[in-house]
Amino acid sequence: MTKIESLAVMLVLSILAAPAMGASYVVPLWQYNITLDFGDKVVTAEPQPSASTLSSAFYSTIFRGDEPDDYGSISLYYYETAPISSADERLWGSMKAICKPARFPNAGTIGGRSGLITTGDAKVAHGFGQRCYGALVPLPSQGKSLVELLVIGHFTNETLNEQFVKTAQISQI
Repeated sequence: MTKIESLAVMLVLSILAAPAMGASYVVPLWQYNITLDFGDKVVTAEPQPSASTLSSAFYSTIFRGDEPDDYGSISLYYYETAPISSADERLWGSMKAICKPARFPNAGTIGGRSGLITTGDAKVAHGFGQRCYGALVPLPSQGKSLVELLVIGHFTNETLNEQFVKTAQISQI
């Protein structure tokens, strides 16, 4: 599938929001399928419009639960050349927006792949409380390019956040 065809597919998917009925749910992002485990939690998947420049591309899906603060996301980043910032800085920077304070990332396993994991106290309407999780996983790429998957769990159930992030399975289409 070409980059243009992938963008067209993502545009069509971004118009449709599909409910995920708990258990595992497969989300196509660019050239990958991401299998997520929501346990018995019912969420709605909201594919987002993709964005690209001459040297990078971004694909994302947001998940919303039945609580106002329920939120999860998966994002795939493609860089023609690796960015100047470190993977630690990219993950930590992504988490700062929804968690305070985000812990500095540590090496971990996400769906059987090596990557970085961090946690923090979720920013929620009633203050702080549940722990949110985030992970950044490098994926195989060609030449100097870099492909990364970012997974963030910000549901009111912190066990679900950990499960959602750490069990994300990544397969190439």
